[in-house]
Amino acid sequence: MGLTEKEKALLEFCLKANVDANGITDEEFQNLKDLGATDQEIVEAIECMTMCSGFNSYADALGIGSDAWLKD
Repeated sequence: MGLTEKEKALLEFCLKANVDANGITDEEFQNLKDLGATDQEIVEAIECMTMCSGFNSYADALGIGSDAWLKD
């Protein structure tokens, strides 16, 4: 079972927001809503993305590498 179109769009939206948050357009928000995403789902997706990105930056700054099992 794969991702729904809404889930794929939320993922793509977050990938773009992670690289260029100021580049997000009203049309991209509307596209998510047209696919059935609620404001709450959009905010939650952005929060998950920023939390993970922040944790990665924190670990990188401290020189914390990946666990051995992730390198396999």
